[in-house]
Amino acid sequence: MFLIGCEKPSSKLSEWKADSAHVKVLCTNAIIHDLVTRVGGERIFSLSLIDPLIDPHSYEMRKGDEEKFLSAQVIFFNGLGLEHSPSLLKHLLSHPSACCLGDFITIKDPSLILEDKGQVDPHIWLDTLLWSYTIDPIVEKLSTFDPEGKDYYEQKGAETKASLLTLHHLMLETFHRIPSQKKHLVSSHDAFNYFTRRYLVENPLQDWRDYFCAPEGLAPDGQLSFYDLKRVIAYIQKHHVKVVFSETNVSQDSLRKIVDICQSEAYDVKIYPSHLLSDTLGDHNSYESMMKHNLSVLVKAWSET
Repeated sequence: MFLIGCEKPSSKLSEWKADSAHVKVLCTNAIIHDLVTRVGGERIFSLSLIDPLIDPHSYEMRKGDEEKFLSAQVIFFNGLGLEHSPSLLKHLLSHPSACCLGDFITIKDPSLILEDKGQVDPHIWLDTLLWSYTIDPIVEKLSTFDPEGKDYYEQKGAETKASLLTLHHLMLETFHRIPSQKKHLVSSHDAFNYFTRRYLVENPLQDWRDYFCAPEGLAPDGQLSFYDLKRVIAYIQKHHVKVVFSETNVSQDSLRKIVDICQSEAYDVKIYPSHLLSDTLGDHNSYESMMKHNLSVLVKAWSET
């Protein structure tokens, strides 16, 4: 691991640009960066373009970013519409060694990719099993660029995949112990579709869409309508939801309005004090820590209601 948490970003960037002993890798966000560094280990030097506390949906190219693209030997990005700003997308699609992880899953099995209102859902990382499928293209890309490290990348990839599968089974087993009627998730935006499909629905005959609802869309930057508020309120009351969840990278304004309206109608619901992590790692230092945080928050909240 080359990026020390206490270093200043400028220090990390200077070291990354100057380093010549390792493969220089640029990842668009910290979630991808965490996975790539686990696979690449000591043979790569990885840098995350987007700060872990910044919403990746709204990221625009900044001063110095173009230089990072020019210096990067390999780039990994999510795709599926996550990195949608024209300037950022242009640089990603024009780089000769950029790898889109979402495209790999789409090619592998298009049915794995969800859409909402005709828009592709990019939040594949919130399904840990699905996220583990992105390890193979990372191994392949790094091995193509660094053939001498092929065996090393394959070994690290296998170890990382095993770790993610262990986490995946932990989440399945833990959520399955919670009564089905309690697992109706309401969060700030439509980030938890993959999560819900994988972990909250036990009966394959049930529609996973009945277990998740959010006022804001896939990218939490649109105008919220009164219809959106009423839709979520109706869902809360229909499924007897007692607690809703904010997210670290999304304003709580919509949830506050929903709670206020519910309470004015004599329906008791509250915003849970602990945030969920959806698009960013927050102050967690790994993907697995992020997912275990979500697991802990949801289990505790639903156990209390």
